[in-house]
Amino acid sequence: MTVSNVYIHAFKTLPDGSVTYCEEGDAPTGWAVYARIDLDDGEFNVIDETEHETFDDALTQGFALSHMHQVTLEHY
Repeated sequence: MTVSNVYIHAFKTLPDGSVTYCEEGDAPTGWAVYARIDLDDGEFNVIDETEHETFDDALTQGFALSHMHQVTLEHY
């Protein structure tokens, strides 16, 4: 399996303690960085997932991961 892309995605912690990805306009409480492997059935697997408190830390990790896998870095 081959990594297709690396992503940085903002997430927020909800009042009940659960975590969800941010929608446009939401204030993030952190940033997830992960590599994605696309599967033949249209689904995908996530590997190398890390969480960061700041966007700068996430960006540093995202650049390193995208360079390691030689794929593009995308931000959501």
